[in-house]
Amino acid sequence: MKRLLQGIGLFVLTATIGAALVQVRGAMAQSGLATSGPGLKQPGTSSVMGYGATGPRTSCSGDAVVYDNNGVQGCQRTTDTAPQGLLIRPQAAFPGGTQTAANTVIAGGQDETIYTIVDTGAPACSTDTMTVTVVNSNGTSTASALVEATNWNMALFPDAGIDPNTTATNLAAAVDALAGVSAAAASNVVRISLDLSTASVATVSSDTACATRSDGTSGNIQFWSQGVQQWEVSPTSFAPSSNVTDDLGSTSMRIATTHTNALRLSGGGVITNSDGVARLHVDPQLSVAAASTYGLRWTGVTTGSLATCAAGVAGSVQYDTTTTTMKWCNGTAPWKDVSPVNLTFSSTAPTVIACTAPTMTWNNGTALFQFDVGGTCAGISTATVTLPTATNGWLCTCAHVTTPASFVVAQSSGTTTTCVVTNYSRTTGLATAWTDADDVRCSAVGG
Repeated sequence: MKRLLQGIGLFVLTATIGAALVQVRGAMAQSGLATSGPGLKQPGTSSVMGYGATGPRTSCSGDAVVYDNNGVQGCQRTTDTAPQGLLIRPQAAFPGGTQTAANTVIAGGQDETIYTIVDTGAPACSTDTMTVTVVNSNGTSTASALVEATNWNMALFPDAGIDPNTTATNLAAAVDALAGVSAAAASNVVRISLDLSTASVATVSSDTACATRSDGTSGNIQFWSQGVQQWEVSPTSFAPSSNVTDDLGSTSMRIATTHTNALRLSGGGVITNSDGVARLHVDPQLSVAAASTYGLRWTGVTTGSLATCAAGVAGSVQYDTTTTTMKWCNGTAPWKDVSPVNLTFSSTAPTVIACTAPTMTWNNGTALFQFDVGGTCAGISTATVTLPTATNGWLCTCAHVTTPASFVVAQSSGTTTTCVVTNYSRTTGLATAWTDADDVRCSAVGG
């Protein structure tokens, strides 16, 4: 009788708990809470966060996010209300600690990653190294060098020839012990799988006579909008498609690098927005280029580097760090200062001959400069400015800075390398001697 009563009691208790669980699950479903466990994905199903729903699904609706082996996506809105965004953010650090913020790592797909032990009939793997590099969810790369006879063992047949299958099993065990990956051998092939927290894996073999390796192809990262691919990141490029437009505000992209030709924009140029404001800030060391011919090549170089202007860089414009000027190449040496056809302006500082000890006060090359005529100027009304060689000559336009109301300075003669300017009286129009320390400002244009 006692056992019968205990059995009846256990049955009643079990039934009561079961009914309560059914009520709880029903209440959770009515409240919009998941009933399949927090964050658990059922095999072959999708788990919906926000609404309690599991089981095979091809679509979803409502204020929810669904995930399965195909990825994560927001459900279709069924009413005319604003859709929710999809936030991707790593775990936040404890606010009372001193940790560094976590990265958001987006990785392309991983192809078949394998080592294949080569069956050569000879012990070719002695002390060889297989290196496995694992990139984790924070973007941290860890390379592990697995050395034969230290981390794994080569297996031999009785005749001393290599046993590829057993060797593969031994290597697989060493790889499987690494964090972030698992590995198993199938015959003489070591198959490497990525853990859920691993972004990418790369392999290296120190001796292909022992083992060959393959990481296969690398999956690209693509950005799509309204059925059009907007951007793609591959192992060899980071490039927009032809559909990318600038809609990011006053500073869309800033590219700064210390590596020569680290960024190359092929078949195009630097585009400005319709308001005329450049949306690409270009630091030195940027090339906009085809394979060998440059539409614009802006690099920090020395005067020595500009001594040769080869046909391969015809049309190039380069910044000369020695003279701090822009120079251009038409396919024949030497590089030339930027000018329409002939030399117009030069960065070369002019020199002056006038009274005793004249000085060039300052200059912006030949474009604009100012000089002091010096002292002991009695009987001297001219000044000769020496300039770089122009094709035909120079036009010098000058102003009397010290006493402009009384004197006019004008060019009176010149050659392809000089301008002679004379001080004239405004009242008489006659040449008049300089006053000691007169300042004169000029601009010289070559032709």
